[in-house]
Parts: sequence; structure tokens; C-alpha cells
Amino acid sequence: MAAQPEVRFLVIGDGPERVRLEKYAEELAIGERVHFLGNRSDIDQLLTALDLFVLTSDNEANPVSILEAMACGIPIVATRVGSVSEMVLHNESGLLADARDASELAAHVIRLLENEPLCREMGQVGRQQVLASASIDTMVHGYEHLVETIYNRKASPVAARQSTGPPNPPAAILDRGDEVMEKPTFMEKPT
Repeated sequence: MAAQPEVRFLVIGDGPERVRLEKYAEELAIGERVHFLGNRSDIDQLLTALDLFVLTSDNEANPVSILEAMACGIPIVATRVGSVSEMVLHNESGLLADARDASELAAHVIRLLENEPLCREMGQVGRQQVLASASIDTMVHGYEHLVETIYNRKASPVAARQSTGPPNPPAAILDRGDEVMEKPTFMEKPT
């Protein structure tokens, strides 16, 4: 905090640690700079106020919050847990640290706050990444491709069995007896 005396933190969400964290912020004499907002329904408006998005989870599957921030052009600082390292490209759309490594997380936050051009550049890379891989258009294209593939395989089961493989390699294949279906993949770039 001494390196960035004007910085303000918004803690969005709620949980059993909130009271302890509020007390800790007061003990560190930074309570007036850390705002605990609880659960909110106006995330889109809150995101527009951010310069940086930080996710310090010990465990994550596919955090939509990161995609939302990236879609808004906000650079990410996050822990390398779950699929986060697949979503946030280290040194491209954000910076990653090991889980529970507070020093590394803090260094990443300070690096971005002290380098506005880098912050903007990473935010734009993240936005382009989301638009290319996780937009509504990409999801619709994925579902259209899935429906078309299922239809074509049902319409011509012999041709489907003789196929050398799907036209675009999917993330997973679901095998149901003699019927093979592609599982839609939304984190791939559209073809």
C-alpha cells in the first residue's frame, strides 16, 4: 500500500471470512481503502470502475468472473489454480502467481499499477481473447456445429462410422454405444 498510496480495493462477494478480513484491514490501518461490497448484482457497473482485477483463490474450476473482467478490457492478476492458467495468458492478458504467494501477487499488482501502458495492453489482449473464444457468437457457432454434426451422423450413420475424424477436433468426444457425439467447445477460436 505504501508503493501505491492512492489505491483502493473493492472486495466483491461474501463468505465466512468477511468479518475477519474487515478486522484485519482495520488492524493494518487500511480499512478506509478496502471496501467490502458483499454480493452484488451490478457487477457490470463495478467492473467499469476497475483498473485491475485480482482473483486470489486457492481453488477454481472455470471462474466466469475472470472472463467478465477480461471482456471489459481489465488486466488480470490471479493464482495458477484450476483452469485459470488456460484463461489468463501469463504476461499477455494478465499475470499469474502461485496460490497463497502473497508476495508474488502483490508484486504483480504493483507492476501493473505502476505501468499504465502495460495494464492497458494486457487488458486489450484479454478482451480480444474473450471475444475470439468465449463470446456469445462463438458459443452459438459451437452449438450450431454440434447440432449439424449430430444431424449428419444420424442421417448417414454409415458415413459417420467411416469418417476419419471430426472436421474440427473437439475438446471431448462422448461415446454412446455406436453413436459418437462431439461435446461443444467454447474456449477454442472459431474456425
